[in-house]
Amino acid sequence: MDPKTAPKIENNKIDTARTTSADAIRAYGHRTHVVGEAIAHVVTQPVSAELSIAVAEDLATGLATIEAFAEDSSADYIINGGFFDPNNGKTTSHLISQGQTIGDPADNERLVDNLDLSQYMPQILNRSEFRVYRCRSADADVANATTYDITFHDAPPPDGCRVSTAIGAGPQLLPIDTSETEAFIDYDNGTLIRDAIGSLQPNARSAIGLYPDGAIALIMVEKNASSSGMTLLELADFAKSLGITKLLNLDGGSSSALFVAGQTYFGLADAEDNPVRRPVKSVILLTQPDR
Repeated sequence: MDPKTAPKIENNKIDTARTTSADAIRAYGHRTHVVGEAIAHVVTQPVSAELSIAVAEDLATGLATIEAFAEDSSADYIINGGFFDPNNGKTTSHLISQGQTIGDPADNERLVDNLDLSQYMPQILNRSEFRVYRCRSADADVANATTYDITFHDAPPPDGCRVSTAIGAGPQLLPIDTSETEAFIDYDNGTLIRDAIGSLQPNARSAIGLYPDGAIALIMVEKNASSSGMTLLELADFAKSLGITKLLNLDGGSSSALFVAGQTYFGLADAEDNPVRRPVKSVILLTQPDR
């Protein structure tokens, strides 16, 4: 590699602005990227890594912090997952684990009975999700193959495959932005009249992405005194610069958090720059394949 184009790496930090090749910054594990005025954490794991989801079971709130999820798991990496209603602790995103539905936004009365959202409800209930497929092999002696995808909830799985795990969120940011399709934003005669998740403003962000070879990326962007946060467009551009070709936005803002081998990075800070530890409904757990 030409030393003039090599990424600058200090204390596990990479200055992405100095890097001209996506391959140069593709590495399995956790890396911290400085992207303009923003700090982004990226975890990359091969397709052979074990991915699952977990849902909070607290009887009082229905929510749990990332640290609480970590205490109950042996996963190497954990990132916050889908959207939820903090008032009743119920999910507003689809959740499937081991082939069974464990969370359905249609069961959240505060969502489906909200008259302000009634015109958008078909789109909301068909928002995008990250899926784990189990696919039959043509060889009876070969175990079922595992593949990943990002698609709409109502999209059928490929022939010979079933949805083993899914976690909804949205919108898709790569290969295209589906914000309007999924009713995150809406326009009236060209004027923005709805922006449900502040997509146009820099904020803490979380996302899960796929490389062309099926490898997985978890991304968490900080917003605090040291980091500006990102808009959804900036998040998509950053992921694309890493070689990621499919990207799903997760619940961001104060929900953003990433657990990495015993340490938790939080997306948002308060006025005193203390990390905001917001309890969430669901998380994505990722375990390295060599364990």
